[in-house]
Amino acid sequence: MENKNISDLTELIKKIEANEILLPDFQREFVWKDMEQQKQLVASVLARMPIGSILLLQSSNPKEFSSKALGRKQIINTSELGGNVEYLLDGQQRMTVLTNVFSNAIFQGLTSVNDLVAPLALKRRFFIKLQHFTTFEAK
Repeated sequence: MENKNISDLTELIKKIEANEILLPDFQREFVWKDMEQQKQLVASVLARMPIGSILLLQSSNPKEFSSKALGRKQIINTSELGGNVEYLLDGQQRMTVLTNVFSNAIFQGLTSVNDLVAPLALKRRFFIKLQHFTTFEAK
């Protein structure tokens, strides 16, 4: 039996890109500004280690709360959004870092890095250098 409460990171990031997951304005500020903390989270994801859960509140009315896109300071105009929206109630720090690392969603349509919730912390982009290994067949 499939557990419908489990979401793939790629699926979550696609929803964030489409503004289907928003951050309600009453949430605390982004505080994971330390690069080492961000690197450890990314390393945990790449090692397929558990990174905790997130809590989403489903809503059929995007105007229910004043909200922001993840990683952004500016309130989003929700009157242009249609359909269901999910509000990120817990997991903002992790999802902001992971969205920043694994997509361009936070930077799409951005006019200035000063519009980011943490310009110095989020303007850093990571890259992964994978070692190429040659495999040999045993005879």
